[in-house]
Amino acid sequence: MTLQKRIRPGANEADRLVSGTIIDRTFKTCTSCRVVKCLVEFAVDRSKPTGFRPVCALCRADYDLERRRAEPHHAWEADYRRRCRARSLLPVVRSFTRDELVEVHGDHCVDCGGPWDQLDHRIPVAAGGTHDLDNCRPICQPCNSRKLFESDRPRIAKFRAGQVCPRAVTS
Repeated sequence: MTLQKRIRPGANEADRLVSGTIIDRTFKTCTSCRVVKCLVEFAVDRSKPTGFRPVCALCRADYDLERRRAEPHHAWEADYRRRCRARSLLPVVRSFTRDELVEVHGDHCVDCGGPWDQLDHRIPVAAGGTHDLDNCRPICQPCNSRKLFESDRPRIAKFRAGQVCPRAVTS
């Protein structure tokens, strides 16, 4: 006679009636792609009954990439806050979306007119610049690098020397 044991019924596809031995729960079905995968492919989440997230790492990475493309303003704000903390500055954020930025400044680099891939703070974060539509503009990487050497570094030096009033937006 074989021994039958039930392992946590209904938790996932690996939990079934097993003859003669207990199968350890090392597999789980991703709720997004519906593929049975090894548990090491899922992130740990102690708040879930299984102890793991319901979505595998690949599906989560795809979701995160789509979200970052659709809503880049979340990453912009997080980066601004991180840079303020690194410089012991109080972050001043007035949220705006990519569409609002394009509506105000156009869908091109404000310096050269080419395609843009970065967000420029007219008054640099290191010089006390805010994160709002008045201080942010679309810019390409070469123009942003040129601006760093031509205007940002001198402005940052003046800010650190106490010669410039922080949080003042100028052109």
